[in-house]
Amino acid sequence: MPDAPFPPAVADLSAFLEPASVAIIGASADPGKIGARPLRYLRKFGFAGAIHPVNPRGGEIGGLTCHRDVADIPGPVDLAIVVTAAEHVMAALRACAAKGVRGAVVISAGFGETGEAGRAAEAEMAGFAARGMRVLGPNNQGTVNLITGAVMGFNPLLEWVERFRPGRIGLVSQSSGIGFGLLGLGLERGMGFAHLVTTGNEADLSFADSALALLEREEVRVVAGALEGVKDVAALRRLAERSHALGKPVVVMKGATSRAGGRAAASHTGSLAGGSAVFSGFCRQHGLVEAAGMDELLDLAGAFTGLGLPRPGRRVAIATGTGGTAVLMADALERAGFEMPAPSAGTEAALRRTLPAIASFGNPIDMTTANLGNRSLFLETAQILGSDGGYDSLVTVVGPAVTKSGVDYARQIVAAAEAVPAVFVSWSAPDGEGQAMLRDAGIPVVPSPQRLAPLMASAAARAAFQDRGAPARPALPGREARLEKAQAILAGARGLQLAEHQAKALCALWDLPVTREILAPDAPAAVAAAERLGYPVALKLQSAEIGHKTEIGGVLLNLADATSVAEGTARLMEAARRHAPGAVIDGVLVQEMVRGAGEVIVGVVDDPSLGTAVMAGPGGILAEIVEDVAFRLVPFDTAEAARLRGETRLSRMTGGVRGGLAWDAEALDALLARVSVMADELRGLVSEIDLNPVIIRPQGEGAVIVDALVVRKS
Repeated sequence: MPDAPFPPAVADLSAFLEPASVAIIGASADPGKIGARPLRYLRKFGFAGAIHPVNPRGGEIGGLTCHRDVADIPGPVDLAIVVTAAEHVMAALRACAAKGVRGAVVISAGFGETGEAGRAAEAEMAGFAARGMRVLGPNNQGTVNLITGAVMGFNPLLEWVERFRPGRIGLVSQSSGIGFGLLGLGLERGMGFAHLVTTGNEADLSFADSALALLEREEVRVVAGALEGVKDVAALRRLAERSHALGKPVVVMKGATSRAGGRAAASHTGSLAGGSAVFSGFCRQHGLVEAAGMDELLDLAGAFTGLGLPRPGRRVAIATGTGGTAVLMADALERAGFEMPAPSAGTEAALRRTLPAIASFGNPIDMTTANLGNRSLFLETAQILGSDGGYDSLVTVVGPAVTKSGVDYARQIVAAAEAVPAVFVSWSAPDGEGQAMLRDAGIPVVPSPQRLAPLMASAAARAAFQDRGAPARPALPGREARLEKAQAILAGARGLQLAEHQAKALCALWDLPVTREILAPDAPAAVAAAERLGYPVALKLQSAEIGHKTEIGGVLLNLADATSVAEGTARLMEAARRHAPGAVIDGVLVQEMVRGAGEVIVGVVDDPSLGTAVMAGPGGILAEIVEDVAFRLVPFDTAEAARLRGETRLSRMTGGVRGGLAWDAEALDALLARVSVMADELRGLVSEIDLNPVIIRPQGEGAVIVDALVVRKS
């Protein structure tokens, strides 16, 4: 594990998680009101500190003196739980700050989500940090310390939960409903948690602040979180860096992943960047583990809690008691990118000596139902496979047939974990005790093969990231001179969108490979240009107002002589008059014909919350239909470019398709890394870049940008 001596500035959550005294502002004696719940839950779960109800009416609540104002409370107050109406919240917080309260949970809603006045109130809430008081919320449901029972908030879940199961998972959620929902699902599974923090509108403490604070705590081994949006990408990046430094995984689930309400985009890249695609790229690039939903979030958190960083590798052995479940498991693992190599001759011989004659001795290994009668059979099988040396992990599927012997079978699995690098279990038997035994032993266990395979893939990816470390940030010399020339090209554009020849001139400043081409204003000039370039050539209509030229017949290919070039120029001009009568036409671009092994789309998009990202995937006119792309935040190096490429079908296509030539994958990676530097340096000047197609030539022959579109920042 890397050294981690210098943690970044970390928010102090002790006032929220371990307060010695709590004020409930807006406390109520009416059990039907929200103001009554914090006191009820504090007592129910055994909070040992001082509790001070606060309500202007005074009197008593629950046998405790009810103070009219927080200033009347004798002695210090660590935390205030604010449950008043929204119009009284700011006065209450000002009084708390004057009292020296260290933290406030603002449960009340009706702030930033309601308009300008609410946003101004949230800005004032953020300012309390400078006076020594941190604020969670508004519009949240507080925190839960499951180790001590300190419940600083409310949620209906707390009505039916009788006791907590302490554990090593720290939960963080912007949405209180999702946060307590995850807690409820996890407790129902028998999982243990250390803390839950809900952040709501995040006027002060954010998701990243809270997750980082939990990550630094000794009792937390893994942080699992749900967020709806990223307010501070730098803080999220610090969280990822600290996760790597400490060797503690962070698992995240992001909502708002649909493209509904997304903006119209001029480029293919812009239309492909919707939803959570850029966020997924950020997670892979920085070592955060992304979960597809609540079940997967809890599956991953449970797995990482048990083993810290399980390392399933890619070579898996499957040993089950039935052939059907073995097939399901093998299918799921293959889809997730795992290999299931056959056992060596020596291993197979040992298996034949151990298992019944009707067993299956390949991989998967079907031990048959004999493993139900022989309680040591699975352990013996695991020991044989462990001595093979050809497997990184062992997977077994436990079905309802083992219900009566579930605990015995779980003991075998626990013992087997000593013989193999890692064990993963799909357990569908209705035996909670056996599953709990596995979890307590740190063995990942989920209900189905379809959930186990992605868990293993995520664990493998996180372990690989832990080994290689944080991504490099490359730079190129000559930045200032490039930017000066780039600004001149951008200033020369008539509108926001550059014409193709202008876009390629911009690319050339970063030494990106572009086609040889000549802009011609008319047919005679086009013929002369073609003679200079050499036949065959392509002709492209040039106008900053026509983005996708193929849609209006604005591209002609493989023109082999002067006559076809002259006639083609006339056809393109006619197409412009017919389909874009008001457009200003620069002429036609006469371009060398480029042939290669394949086509790629490369793009740049400016994500409003995460920043500038590069996209890549199979290219051409079907790019938007196929939607097989991956993203990375800029800048990045060629190693990261190769990983980006590996997340799409490009990983298979670069080896050659159906007897075709192998692609120059190294040239593609170099181009992607160079585009990332270009995008980084043009940050703030350009909103979208679309290079489609980029022709990848056969291995060792390079790559060429055939078409380019650039959109300036408005």
